[in-house]
Amino acid sequence: MLIFAQSVCAQSNYDEYLNLSYSHFNSSKLLASDTPINQFETGLLGGYGFVLNEKEDVLSFGGAYQFFQLKNDLEIHAPLNIHATALSLAYLKHWKNPNWGSTISAGIALISDYKTDANSAYQTSLNGMLHYGKSSNLVWTFGLMYSAQPFGAWVFPILGVDWKINDRLFFETTLFSKIYLEYELKTDKIYAGIDIESSGQSFVLSNYQGQSNSYITSYSNTFPYYPFDNTLFIDFYLNNGFVIYGKAGVRISQEYVHYTDYHLPVAGTLYNSAIAPSFTATIGLAYRIRKD
Repeated sequence: MLIFAQSVCAQSNYDEYLNLSYSHFNSSKLLASDTPINQFETGLLGGYGFVLNEKEDVLSFGGAYQFFQLKNDLEIHAPLNIHATALSLAYLKHWKNPNWGSTISAGIALISDYKTDANSAYQTSLNGMLHYGKSSNLVWTFGLMYSAQPFGAWVFPILGVDWKINDRLFFETTLFSKIYLEYELKTDKIYAGIDIESSGQSFVLSNYQGQSNSYITSYSNTFPYYPFDNTLFIDFYLNNGFVIYGKAGVRISQEYVHYTDYHLPVAGTLYNSAIAPSFTATIGLAYRIRKD
């Protein structure tokens, strides 16, 4: 659900309407049992915003599908195949004072192996944010995100900043979830930089080792709340607005915990362990309109 919080919190330097990606991770291991583990992700995101009036208030719709797989060597014939389908709605309002704006957004997602009781696998979020920009080159964002997940309600503070440092350099960050630094290598054509972002999951399983409708969460004891992907990226802009991009780096501080149900303690399975850092590489195709 952080995907939606980040997309509306950040006053980004481009609008993205479509993103298709595939991420590969090299083989790593569960540290508690020294068991090798493999994982990969693929996803499709899309959205569009409608300008409502002369103040340029915007109503945005978004949708996403992601497929995520975990496979370990002790259960090679029983991988965890996780599907996530999500919808979001956001309203951005510009106030009479030109320095201020606000965003209210809501999202709903079904994240599971798609064999569960649907009511137990839904996750919802509601976000409220204030934006303050003394100039168009520097915008601050403050807010709260509320999310209802399998383990219960979760409230997360949002503090973000977007800073166009100069004509070629752009910086963006959101508290505990994203750090982004972009440099324009070739005008309107090639951009490169650093992208550090959280990669947590929480998903419901219909049956794992005989336990019905249990759930697994990922979190971090090293960084707040979630593990992080630390990557370098490069974006190639084509003449028609499409972008071919690549990212490569390391996922660190990732841990999994498996619960038998929503009220009982941790289950005794393989997925109660930290995972060793692993190399990750992503390729993707996006459609974007830059604001600069």
